[in-house]
Amino acid sequence: MNSVDIDTEMKSKPVVWTPNLHTRFVECILILGPRDAVPKNILEKMNVSSLTREQVASHLQMDRL
Repeated sequence: MNSVDIDTEMKSKPVVWTPNLHTRFVECILILGPRDAVPKNILEKMNVSSLTREQVASHLQMDRL
């Protein structure tokens, strides 16, 4: 197995942001406030084991557009 295979295996599957999951995401942002609403803090506050920091960061970028 080469490094490309390992990188591909380690990537997580795309997240389906259900309305419930998105609501939880937004609630965490509101609780944390604009200053502390960073991916790491949002992920900790959401407490969803299937999410990664990168997935939360990507969703945060899309949400801020």
